Amino acid sequence: TLHLEKVQGLSVEKYKTILLIEYQISIIELKLKLQLDNYFL
Repeated sequence: TLHLEKVQGLSVEKYKTILLIEYQISIIELKLKLQLDNYFL
């Protein structure tokens, strides 16, 4: 079970990393969208 716990720990870390990346990408997209909206106004 020790090996399984290690694997689960890794997958949790990967999942957190993926969430963090997706979160940052969505913020960047939001900022770009706001800049474009301001540009066209």
